[in-house]
Amino acid sequence: MDGAATSQVDNRPGVGNAVPSVGTTFTNRGTFAATGTSTFGSGTIGNAGTIALARDATLGSLSSFTNEGIVQGPAGGSARIATTTFVNAGAISLQNGAAGDTLTIAGNYVGRNGRVDLDVSSQSGTADRLVITGNAGGTTGLNLLNVTPGAAFTVSPVLVQVRGEQEANAFTLASARNFGAIDVSLASGRATEGGSTLSLVSVPNALGQSGPTTVIAARTIAFQGGTAVLDRMTQLRSDVQRAAGSAPTAIPQALQYAGLTQYSALVSKDPIAPNLVQPAPVPASNVKPAVWARAFGDLERRTGFSSGSFNGVNVGRDLGYSQSTGGVLAGADLVMSGITAPDDGLILGVLGGYTTAAVRLNQNAGNQDYEGGTVGTYATYIKGGFFADAMFKVDLLDLDITGSNLRQNTGVTNYDVLGNIGYRFDLPNALYIEPTAGLEYVSTVFSRKTGGTAGTIALQDGDAFRGRIGARLGTEFVQDDIRVEPSITGLVYDVFSESGTTTAFGSGTRLTGLTNVGKVRGEIQASMNFFNLKTGVSGFLRADYRIGDDLVGGGGKAGIRYQW
Repeated sequence: MDGAATSQVDNRPGVGNAVPSVGTTFTNRGTFAATGTSTFGSGTIGNAGTIALARDATLGSLSSFTNEGIVQGPAGGSARIATTTFVNAGAISLQNGAAGDTLTIAGNYVGRNGRVDLDVSSQSGTADRLVITGNAGGTTGLNLLNVTPGAAFTVSPVLVQVRGEQEANAFTLASARNFGAIDVSLASGRATEGGSTLSLVSVPNALGQSGPTTVIAARTIAFQGGTAVLDRMTQLRSDVQRAAGSAPTAIPQALQYAGLTQYSALVSKDPIAPNLVQPAPVPASNVKPAVWARAFGDLERRTGFSSGSFNGVNVGRDLGYSQSTGGVLAGADLVMSGITAPDDGLILGVLGGYTTAAVRLNQNAGNQDYEGGTVGTYATYIKGGFFADAMFKVDLLDLDITGSNLRQNTGVTNYDVLGNIGYRFDLPNALYIEPTAGLEYVSTVFSRKTGGTAGTIALQDGDAFRGRIGARLGTEFVQDDIRVEPSITGLVYDVFSESGTTTAFGSGTRLTGLTNVGKVRGEIQASMNFFNLKTGVSGFLRADYRIGDDLVGGGGKAGIRYQW
């Protein structure tokens, strides 16, 4: 549009370039699409609408430019506004879906709660830029849009360059969109040709640093399922040890009755009696099958923080989370007694089940949701008071990770191997104590491994090897044909080694997440077993509480079993 040579131009929609007379006040309330060079002879512009600057467009010879509307920068190029003072009470927008545009304000800049909208491509290392040749002051918020998948631990090209003096906080970060699992901050610097600069520093946020949490949470699922199976084995051990301890003597009970002694003389004088063969007692089967089912639930709370800095920006984040785990297990087993001696026995069983877990990161940073099936097998050998347990199971899980602008899915497989030994000592007053020690190894494998980016959490396989030692104290009594066995157990855990607790990023930087090695933790369990002596139905209830360095948790379990 060619402006008329008058003292004031009140513009409605137009396209072109303007050459008003000296001292003209140009007021735009519509849309002015500026192409080429427009000179204003030391005039002024008041923009309440939209001024769209084409590539290589110039608005020159201005004494002042007051923007209360939108100044739209060029798409794929640069533009220039030459004015003594540019007052921004509206918006300067260079956003068009592609980073790399430049707007130069040749003069001083004053922000009056205005904003500057810029495209950023942290992956390709490009960004829009606002260049101010004079001084900059006031208050302006930068609104940044990430147009490509972001990369952590990177510094963007210069977003704002001020060749004169810049007041503190003249430009602040107002919003950052589509950065996903990355936090961004403004970092100031000095330009080689003089003046100050502002660039964007990208570091992973709490969600971006939660890769190790996925491994630890998956292990917790394995540990809780393994403990539920071990409870089943403990219940069976008590039954087998009790049966072995009450095995009948070689003399039939009927002949042990004291009342028969008065006939012993007659029997000894009977000439036929020595030739009579006593009928052999019908041997009881030493193989007893059973089926069982149980449910478990658990809540665990972890705390911890990362630490470090990058280009002057703090990388430390709250890595704490809460995890709720639940599931059901069912199985079948065979109890075989008298394998090599009257006081030994062997238990063999198989199991299957379903597990679910919900992980909630602190500060609402993100969620991790697991669900899937469990299959496995177990065995226990008993010899008098001694026992040895073994278990192998596999958790086949699906994991959904969600957060701000992020959704990720992968399969997770836990391979869990457990071994446990102990000895039961009988004490006076129908009490017993059962010291025990065990080892457990869990390997966690992800079906889709990823690095840490704006749109993905770093996932890598990991494993853990832990040991435990403790003792169970209990008793038993019979009430109305129900045998009741209450007990209390104290355990101490320690993880000897683990992997998968660091996060790798594309820049080669690695961050350490929550860890377990060297953090001794304790657990106390209270259990109650019930056995119906008439029907063969048994059940149990258990509650537990554990505590240690950066961890507190507790849960409960309940189950039922039927033995033929």
